[in-house]
Amino acid sequence: MKVKLRSALSTTHGITAFVTVISILILLNRIVDSQFIEYVKQTQNIKLENIITDISHQYHDDWREFRIRQTGDRALEDGFVISVENSQGDIIFDIAKERESSPEELLSDISKSMKNHYKNWVGKITTHERRLIHENRQIGTLFISYYTPFYFTSEDSKFINSIHEVITISIFLSIFFALILGLLISRSISIPILKTTKATREISKGNYDEHISETFKIIEINELALWINKLAKDLKEHELTRKRIVSDVSHELRTPLAAIQINLEGIVDGVLEPDEERLEGIYKEILRVNRLVGELTKLARYENGNMELNRRVFNLKETLDSIVYTLEPQANIKDIKIIVNKTNVEYYGDEDKIKQAIINLISNSIKYSNENGRIYIYLDFKKGNTILEIKDYGIGIPKENLKYIFERFYRADKSRDKSTGGFGIGLTITKEIVEAHSGTIQIESKVGKGTDVMISLPGGKIIR
Repeated sequence: MKVKLRSALSTTHGITAFVTVISILILLNRIVDSQFIEYVKQTQNIKLENIITDISHQYHDDWREFRIRQTGDRALEDGFVISVENSQGDIIFDIAKERESSPEELLSDISKSMKNHYKNWVGKITTHERRLIHENRQIGTLFISYYTPFYFTSEDSKFINSIHEVITISIFLSIFFALILGLLISRSISIPILKTTKATREISKGNYDEHISETFKIIEINELALWINKLAKDLKEHELTRKRIVSDVSHELRTPLAAIQINLEGIVDGVLEPDEERLEGIYKEILRVNRLVGELTKLARYENGNMELNRRVFNLKETLDSIVYTLEPQANIKDIKIIVNKTNVEYYGDEDKIKQAIINLISNSIKYSNENGRIYIYLDFKKGNTILEIKDYGIGIPKENLKYIFERFYRADKSRDKSTGGFGIGLTITKEIVEAHSGTIQIESKVGKGTDVMISLPGGKIIR
């Protein structure tokens, strides 16, 4: 059976509070009773000694029966039935005979009170005999009868009952306030969650502008709200990126296909001559489309984790020299000088794919560098990592666009001039290759000041 969070929290809190409070009530009552019984026992012993002392003081060459009777009446109120004999064995005072009742009848109120308080209480009247001493000689005998092992007087019963009443009232008040507190707590948790759920539902419908503007007191829920807001923002950005990718792919395909279509239609209609130059132009556009499809297929395979690495040990310095030698003609067109500062590093990896990644980066630096510019390449080995840095002083990339630099079809040059831009997936493929080697790639750039790309690959060693 499904229940709402607020109901579940309230019920759970209520049951927990009830069980806890009842357990405390039972434990507290037992502790109070135990401590009070010990207190009563000590008090009764003190009262007993006081009665003996008081009776002994009533002898001055003879017994003061009136005083003894007063002591006997007070002793009965405290639960003691006494009788006094002189040294000759004559009864001077016996409260049971005077009231024509047995000790059980005289102490019946105590018996009722104890049975009301303790249903299983079994009391037994015990009589103790104590000698009365005056000036170091026995002047009589005191007989004291009372309930053992313990008993409560009427005042004791009133006191312990009032304590239990206070405890019980406190317990019920605690349960009441615990339930109220549980409702407030469940409300403080459920309302933020409901608002978060509502925002999440809207986001799932594509309403990415929906966000949670409130700040909640519960840290975890507040953090959840912040992450949901970030999720909405990221989803919105990804949706815009997806639309842009679709638009870019459409544009990249539409332009060459349109050129091919127009030329072929002209040839079919007899408007255009199928000469060598025209056919060569059509062929180049077909190659362009084929390259784009090939790059997309390769990227999809890499992003799906299907990149196969043919690892082997190779000299990265020699590979870099080969790349620079190959790209120098392209750099010379713009009078760009490539300056290499390299260490002789041996690396274990897929040489062809790493070569492809380096070519992508250096080609980008050449494309986006100004004429007569400089490109610096550093190859080194530091702290167990092979470091490759490519730094140019070209047009740079705006700071707000750096986070998109590795996305498919992103290009710093928003124009689609074939002379400056490829398909916009070179850096995406480069990043996939670097990460397939468990490496990292970082880009720092400032508009008008150039771009600095640093690749760190784990492993490698310097060759002397």
